[in-house]
Amino acid sequence: MKKQKKINKFLYYGVLCTWGIVNTLIGLLVALFMLITGHKPKRFGPMIYFVVNKEWGWGVNFSFIMVITKDCENDFHVLSHEYGHSLQNMIFGVFHLFLVDIPSAIRYWYREFMWYIGKGKDLPDYDAIWFEGTATKYGMEYADRNWISGGNN
Repeated sequence: MKKQKKINKFLYYGVLCTWGIVNTLIGLLVALFMLITGHKPKRFGPMIYFVVNKEWGWGVNFSFIMVITKDCENDFHVLSHEYGHSLQNMIFGVFHLFLVDIPSAIRYWYREFMWYIGKGKDLPDYDAIWFEGTATKYGMEYADRNWISGGNN
């Protein structure tokens, strides 16, 4: 079994609160909104996430804050993928919004539209584009399977 790699939490939060400050501020606003609307925060390793009561199969990441749908709450792949986006934020920092977030949102809604008009089967794999593929790769490499059950925080 492959041993999971760990990232120092001080380094993780330190980089996200300096070089990745843009996404962190957005994430804190999202977290405040989620708290005001009665959503309870949960933990996935160093990340805080909120669950929306929908079954749409998606997640969105804002630094160390993520929002996921109810059907993804125990999906290690989705949680790890969103964690991978936070690791990308550590790398790209203030440019993450333009290099990853906006292209990812545009691509997501394009794919939704293609499925809506019946052409979704012709689409490449979700991870085929670099920013989604590396988020999954980084997330799966650094996430710890104990995080789902609340352990190893």
